[in-house]
Amino acid sequence: AAPLTVAEWAETWKSRQVHQRESSRASIGYKVDGYIVPALGALRLDEVTRADVQAAVIGWQAAGLAPSTVEITYRYLAGMLREAVLDGLIPASPCVKIRLPRDASGPTEVLTVEQVQQIADTISPWARDAVLLGAATGMRPGEWRGLTADRVDLAARSILVDRQIGAT
Repeated sequence: AAPLTVAEWAETWKSRQVHQRESSRASIGYKVDGYIVPALGALRLDEVTRADVQAAVIGWQAAGLAPSTVEITYRYLAGMLREAVLDGLIPASPCVKIRLPRDASGPTEVLTVEQVQQIADTISPWARDAVLLGAATGMRPGEWRGLTADRVDLAARSILVDRQIGAT
């Protein structure tokens, strides 16, 4: 059989992401089709080099992608190539010691208790509990939307986070 191109393998790899939520699959598809395939899609899978991958990363950064977007796009590419190794299509992944751009936004400044309380006191009453829960636990919105009473143990001062619900 003729060797696959990166673009051809990308289609197969995307179709295998059945474990991802629909919104995650859409995000994966957007990054694969919008960034990975234009940068590397014409290359044969077995001819992609570490230099090609590094050049793609540099190109994404030069195109103005945020460092976090470059990183997640690279991680999808690395996953694609890791799976190609597992399927015996290539002997090794070229995604080794790739330099990713640093996020220059600086450290996150955590809100003080007083600032959180001010937000909770100012925001619409229906959102107040969400502000306090998020600030107190660090839960993401999808996690607190999936929270039910049976997942809260007040005596043990613990919350079980084992599911999430996407925005509706």
